[in-house]
Amino acid sequence: MRQIFLYAISTCLIGLFWPGPAAAAPIATAVEVDGSAQVSFGGDRRRLSTGTRIEEGSVIETADTGLVQLTFDDGTNMVVGPRSRLEITSVLIGGGNRASRFAVNAVAGGFRFLSGGSDPDVYDITTPTATLGIRGTAFDIAVAGRDTALALFTGEVEMCARNQRCFIVRGPCAVARTAGQNRIRGVTGRDAAELIAGAFPLIGRQRPLRPEFRVEDGSCNRYRVLEDEASVTPQRAPERNDPDPEPPSSSAGRSGASASAVSPETGGSTSATTGTGGAGASAVMP
Repeated sequence: MRQIFLYAISTCLIGLFWPGPAAAAPIATAVEVDGSAQVSFGGDRRRLSTGTRIEEGSVIETADTGLVQLTFDDGTNMVVGPRSRLEITSVLIGGGNRASRFAVNAVAGGFRFLSGGSDPDVYDITTPTATLGIRGTAFDIAVAGRDTALALFTGEVEMCARNQRCFIVRGPCAVARTAGQNRIRGVTGRDAAELIAGAFPLIGRQRPLRPEFRVEDGSCNRYRVLEDEASVTPQRAPERNDPDPEPPSSSAGRSGASASAVSPETGGSTSATTGTGGAGASAVMP
């Protein structure tokens, strides 16, 4: 009996003085919440409201009308659009309000990302089919199932598929998307116009956003012009009885190693090179 009593006392003392698991420190603030949104952390799920502090490890989900504007303590801004899910995987912010690690997972829906004062190398943004490396950047992401699309506004993004083959996205409103799990491609012209209109809920519709979450997206209008031009039925040229053209000279060579990517700015092309290793293949967008 005495041994049982001593064991019970020692258990109580351990419970009083042994440090339990530390609570995660808040690393962001929901500065504006419109519509229906929820945040989950450690098995607890609650309605998200303006002014709520967000902990590392939290999951944010929005309903059909939900819109969440987040400011992280390092100055990074993110928008979580309607019908979206964002997992704040690992964000470590130390002295000087700079992050030593910034990892988030955009699981589904539409998002805007504007980098803050941390070193670009610490950012690790993932989707189910892509990993994004940034360089002082503002861009939108659209995630639907196994498809990830990106529209860039400033800076650069290295968009990598699951097999580590990467595409450098550069230039105002350059657009790229995954093609399966192992390929990234640039999108231009009418395809880009349709993608922007259907997949990106914030482009051209920024009125609900606070000023610090807005971007200059007027450069995306050029795709609308291309779409309008493509919808015009071309006039058939009159038939001509010209002689058959001369066959091409046999001296014309081929370049087996080069490829091209269409420039969304000019309709021209820029070089794309293929390689192996971590960088894989890259194509430069204007």
